Amino acid sequence: MFSVVIPTYNRANLIKRCIESVVRQTYQNWEALIVDNYSDDNTAEIISSFHDERIRYYKNHNYGVISVSRNFALEKSNGDWICFLDSDDYWASNKLERLLPYLNDFDIIYHGYESNMVRRLLGNSRRLFYTVKEPAVAYVLQRGDPFNPTCTAVSKFCIGDIRFSEDKDLYAIEDYDFFLQLLLKHPRIKHLKEYLAFYDVTTGVSHNQKEHLNRSRLIYLKYKHLLTKNEFRNVLKLYMFLRGVNYIHTDLKKACKYLKIGVYSDVKEVRLLSCKWLLIAYIFRLLDIFRT
Repeated sequence: MFSVVIPTYNRANLIKRCIESVVRQTYQNWEALIVDNYSDDNTAEIISSFHDERIRYYKNHNYGVISVSRNFALEKSNGDWICFLDSDDYWASNKLERLLPYLNDFDIIYHGYESNMVRRLLGNSRRLFYTVKEPAVAYVLQRGDPFNPTCTAVSKFCIGDIRFSEDKDLYAIEDYDFFLQLLLKHPRIKHLKEYLAFYDVTTGVSHNQKEHLNRSRLIYLKYKHLLTKNEFRNVLKLYMFLRGVNYIHTDLKKACKYLKIGVYSDVKEVRLLSCKWLLIAYIFRLLDIFRT
């Protein structure tokens, strides 16, 4: 059985779509644990309209830390596998069925998503992520987090007593830390190269890129002792690349400065992305010159 963990707060306009995507799964052995941070809209009314005993609705104060809600649901879960689903996202109807062939041979299964983000020029609103290789922690830290919770399923045995950090300093990046802790256990990982989720890009704090980057540094420092000096240099180059992308629409001079650093990464993926976004930055700069 799959346990679907759905934290929510004031998502009355979206949570019906989210729940329906679970109810309509072609594989039906699941339970959904919805943990509501005491919404003050009509979230409760919408959830109660689903007359399905597999849907369990809880109210629990998380005091602004989504980890509290996820950890609460983990304690209440009965499934063999845990799936995470944010209440503003939703799944393809065959998502759980597509996971079935891999459950006996793997501990973590992740897949791609389609988002509602409109990308400019060479961007894409579909993401498949990359395939994680050993040594997994170092590999992931040098390339960025491939585990979007909505796109990831984990065996409950693998999770064991690991929980999401409730440290407010890691807010909006606690899932990255959670999956890094799992990788320390050397789990068997399956990358399913399909788009099985639909990810809503909202205006929430997790999409404030400047804050997100600042929190990322805490992750880098926490796991620095597991990296060689050269691996950590690649992590810093990844960070500079991400800063450069963050400046694309606000300060093209700074964007080019940071993206140039990413070009010298030893990691092929970061190097190629840095070249792509550096090209975009130069095109924007030329367009600005012509407009001027």
